[in-house]
Amino acid sequence: MSTELCADCVRLLESMQQLAPVGNVYTSVPEGLRGGLLRYIVHGIRPGDFLTAVLSNDLAEACARADDLNRHRLFDICFWLYNHAPSPCWKSPKNVAAWLEAPRSTAACGLLR
Repeated sequence: MSTELCADCVRLLESMQQLAPVGNVYTSVPEGLRGGLLRYIVHGIRPGDFLTAVLSNDLAEACARADDLNRHRLFDICFWLYNHAPSPCWKSPKNVAAWLEAPRSTAACGLLR
């Protein structure tokens, strides 16, 4: 089994490293979701119910689970996912389940330290 990161993961991690210190990477993602989103994408840790619904492309569930802030920022969150998140990690419940079960490379952890 290869421990090499896919091109999407490398692109995402590079963009985070270059822009995160100046706060530009997550400008459209509410602050309260940033940690969960990073832990999910990089480490495969299951996020909360709202973010899981968004990642699974379940609009009705996302709306039902959203707090006041996230209800108004749903477009911004999806826009960030569309432009920055690796395609295999979202868009369907099947993709989310597979992402959560996928083995992780230790290189991803090292890039974030």
